[in-house]
Amino acid sequence: MERTRRRFLGAAAGAAAVAGVLVTRSGGDHERVALEPSRGATSRTTDQFGLGDAGIANFLLTVQRVERDFYERALASGTLSRRTESLFGEFARQEHAHVARLERAVTVIGTHTVPAPRIDLPLTSESGFLQFATALEGLAAGACLGQVAAIDTRALLDDVLAIHAVDARHAAVANELAGLDPAPDGALAHPADAASVLAKLRPILRR
Repeated sequence: MERTRRRFLGAAAGAAAVAGVLVTRSGGDHERVALEPSRGATSRTTDQFGLGDAGIANFLLTVQRVERDFYERALASGTLSRRTESLFGEFARQEHAHVARLERAVTVIGTHTVPAPRIDLPLTSESGFLQFATALEGLAAGACLGQVAAIDTRALLDDVLAIHAVDARHAAVANELAGLDPAPDGALAHPADAASVLAKLRPILRR
């Protein structure tokens, strides 16, 4: 299993924009997203979601639910251009699939899924939603990559690598649409540890 994990770790190094997620306002209705690089290895912070693979699956499920809900919120805003709306619509469908896959993974492991998070996003413009998408997709891709070394079961490993690859593509496309570098990390993606991911998501999660 360890040899298999090392092989997948090497293959998983794709272009993922790992970024912090923070919505701020500076004067009037101007919105921006502060992008802060996050690097690190896996963290046992996932134990708060369950032990072992159950905690990892539930942690990543939480991240994917945030992504799904973000796209649903953006699509319902009525502020997106036709091109961005089409792109976000496809991303939303894929995030729904990610959520379903991880929910199934938790069930197969033999435990229960954690309650879905509720998000609070003070975004009202297409540029705000688009910039936020670049940060969130990069963070999600990094979150998946950050857990690969800690996963024990092959089925969950396959699911997480598959989701990482798609979220990395989402990040690249969103970055390009926003006029940013589609591969800001260069040739090798950076993993994001669970503690850093949760800290960056905390400003948008309702208590």
